[in-house]
Amino acid sequence: MQAAFFKHAFQRPSREQVLATLLSTSAFAVALCGSKNEIATGIFVGLLEWLFILTFYISYRRYDAYRLLRQHRLIYGLFCCWFLCVVAGYLRLFLVRLPVEDTGFYHLAASVRLLQTVLHVFFVLSVASFLLHAGQYAGRVLYALLAGILVLLGVYLYQWACAPVLDAEVWFMGPPLAFHIRLVGYLAATGSAVALAAMLTSGRGLKTTVFFLFLLSLLALLFWLGGRASLLAGLAVMAVGLFIVCFAASAKRWQYAALLLVSVLLAYYLAQHFFIFPWNGFSQTFHKDMADLSASISPVETVNLNRLTTGRLQIWRETLQALTESLWLGWGPNGYLFIPGHRIGFGIHPHNFVVQFLIEWGVLGAVSVLALLLMLVVRLFRQLPQLLAAKNFPALGAAFILLALSINGLADGTFYHAQSLFYLSLAFAIFPFFKHRSFPT
Repeated sequence: MQAAFFKHAFQRPSREQVLATLLSTSAFAVALCGSKNEIATGIFVGLLEWLFILTFYISYRRYDAYRLLRQHRLIYGLFCCWFLCVVAGYLRLFLVRLPVEDTGFYHLAASVRLLQTVLHVFFVLSVASFLLHAGQYAGRVLYALLAGILVLLGVYLYQWACAPVLDAEVWFMGPPLAFHIRLVGYLAATGSAVALAAMLTSGRGLKTTVFFLFLLSLLALLFWLGGRASLLAGLAVMAVGLFIVCFAASAKRWQYAALLLVSVLLAYYLAQHFFIFPWNGFSQTFHKDMADLSASISPVETVNLNRLTTGRLQIWRETLQALTESLWLGWGPNGYLFIPGHRIGFGIHPHNFVVQFLIEWGVLGAVSVLALLLMLVVRLFRQLPQLLAAKNFPALGAAFILLALSINGLADGTFYHAQSLFYLSLAFAIFPFFKHRSFPT
């Protein structure tokens, strides 16, 4: 009997188990790899993606997700058009006179961004192909993601409780395990999306209670952080969850609806009773927005709508004006950094993924990828009720991540920063390709 135990305990793991462990560990680690150096965070996340890509290719040596993609001519055509525009926009940088003095740095930044884009594409194809063979591990990956973000929440609670001095400026520009406090909002919105899907598909009393507490904690973190885009994204996903629950053919739908409403109210109440910096908290954000809005419509000041959006209107206007100089192919990868008149205060991305796609890939590339996103969103909303009815946690969780980070990306950089892009890549790999007997691939 002992011999059988040791034989089972030390037997060689299968390739599926190795890849699942690697992907789950990566999903957990990405939530905690943030630092004050955004470049270092990007390199670490890129290495995790590269490691999974390499391990998958050594194990399988084929991309079944790519073969599946080629069967859908319209989708494959749009994908190829986008990728050709990305490469053409990059090559164009070496053929035209650039409006910057340090062209070497421009070429380096563009090359790094192109490498990241190619890496994300292969990572999505690798994860999707792996899950076509071993879909039973998709839920484990999302649980690992949720665990990592909950550990991050624990770090913040510990710092809040134990730090002798809580400096508002330090916490805003360099909080624990993050480059900027708003990046923590991306992670909180992602975690709340996964916790919501887990709660709605749990089906049992104790599991429902546990995931309700996880959801409550992450929603409270969202309220506490005070970032409007992330909070709006989290609440929008909650509203979508409430909508599909109310119309679900389930005897427990009103219980779940009540839990969703209670979680939002309790999260707001909890956030208000923790220490609030001047820049965060729902009440502070709301009062500041009302003051800016009142000023923007006063007869004395008529231009403060830009201040209401924290400068985003000006960023979008000047970025789109620069686009006219290279309309079809854009300014190339990372081109936003080098548009004429770019200022340091404008940040490293245009705070809107549509504007970001346009300035980097031009009209041709942006329209191609936005068409793919639109098709995905239409499919997502059509299948949400079915996913809930089948208690398909991986697909529902991935759908909620896509919704949360896409809504957040309308006013922020979720399609630019490494951590949120990793989780978007996971969601893009899981939702469209995930197998379930009720849903043909």
